[in-house]
Amino acid sequence: MSEDLILPIGDIANNYSPNPMIVRHGRGPEGARCKTCRHILAFSPTGNRTYWKCDLRAISRSDASDHRQKWDACRLYETETP
Repeated sequence: MSEDLILPIGDIANNYSPNPMIVRHGRGPEGARCKTCRHILAFSPTGNRTYWKCDLRAISRSDASDHRQKWDACRLYETETP
């Protein structure tokens, strides 16, 4: 596994832990949220529900790699491209 991929920290989908990317890389721009970052992905394997993932982290089909859009952005934040 590449060292650039971030593994989940605990069960982040079911608790209010901080953004694991901030824990690893530091805080991003003031007021920026993950929902406006170009690295956030909508993952919908069955088409019934959307799971949000960050492509800078290891992505799995479990809730352990779910990423909250409302989290404060990390230092690797990049604005969406039009």
